[in-house]
Amino acid sequence: MTATPFRKGSHAGPVCVEAGEVSEPRAGWEEAARVMRERGEDTLLDDYIATDFDESEWVWETSI
Repeated sequence: MTATPFRKGSHAGPVCVEAGEVSEPRAGWEEAARVMRERGEDTLLDDYIATDFDESEWVWETSI
């Protein structure tokens, strides 16, 4: 299956995603995360906004 690039003026129709059998879930994720870190792409997309829960109820565990 090949992807067709979106072109100005074209119409996007329904999307169908087909996946085959997965032999190793998350295969390659560790390497992809390392590459993202090296490129500085491992940051949050949005700014962090603390909620009431964060301020009053969340407890960080200090011993691991």
